[in-house]
Amino acid sequence: MIIKKISCHVPPERKKSFDEQQTMWHTMKRCDGFLCQLGGWEETDSSKASIYSFWETFHAYQYFMDHCHDQIVGTTQEKPYNSITIELYEEQFTLSEKGLPIRRVLAEADFLRIALATVKRECIPRFIKNQQDIWNPGMQQAEGMLGGVFSRSREVDSQFLVLSGWKSEYAHRQYMDNFFPSLLEAANPKEDVIVLTGEQFSVEESWRVSI
Repeated sequence: MIIKKISCHVPPERKKSFDEQQTMWHTMKRCDGFLCQLGGWEETDSSKASIYSFWETFHAYQYFMDHCHDQIVGTTQEKPYNSITIELYEEQFTLSEKGLPIRRVLAEADFLRIALATVKRECIPRFIKNQQDIWNPGMQQAEGMLGGVFSRSREVDSQFLVLSGWKSEYAHRQYMDNFFPSLLEAANPKEDVIVLTGEQFSVEESWRVSI
């Protein structure tokens, strides 16, 4: 599975236009290999729109970009954002074997949490193992954690993206209060990671495109 991460800086006066233009992407559901697209306004920066698009294979994604993307974008004249960055990641494994299938996670999650890590090359095996042995079982215990995906950048092999879907913002907050501190201590990512950032947002239902 391919995950496309899209980040846009949207000035306040264009947020309404940006929100309205997300509806044009609903035509993607007719594209072969498309799974889901969803996004929202970053909790700590209301001018940042975060959007994630999911595809079964890179071939399906590339076909969409070559043959369909410009036709959709061509339906609008104005770009309602000041800047845009795009990154591609590839699924390595799901966060929980007992979690929902990824299509249902993306269709049902009301809140998303994303961790972005640039890992020391010599520490990559341990970083991956900690995700499997510490983070995944710990997150699985949290009520309201629907599932998610651990993925690796297609451009920089030391960059990873961990995306989890939650039933609600409240469920995620309870996890952060009751489970996250002990998991963080056990995994001790400071030993492995050069840069660790994250984002989280409530899903804008009108932006969600699912099949």
